[in-house]
Amino acid sequence: MTPSKKYNIWLALCYEITNDLSHYYPGLRSNKVVKLVLKYCRRDWVLWKVASTLDSVDRDVARIQREWDAQRKSTRTNNRK
Repeated sequence: MTPSKKYNIWLALCYEITNDLSHYYPGLRSNKVVKLVLKYCRRDWVLWKVASTLDSVDRDVARIQREWDAQRKSTRTNNRK
């Protein structure tokens, strides 16, 4: 599933980096510019995070389905012998 890209990757990354830096340097949280960046970029970050999580889940589901199919084939082969 590839939902239409409705976020700006640069704003999402800006949020991610700024948020990580503000955890490493707690004094940044009180900076007005940092607050504005976090507020302005949050929507794009949330949309990016959701999209990347869904892509990850889709890859995991596909992998699990391939493993199940392989197990079913091996079980059928073993039962026929």
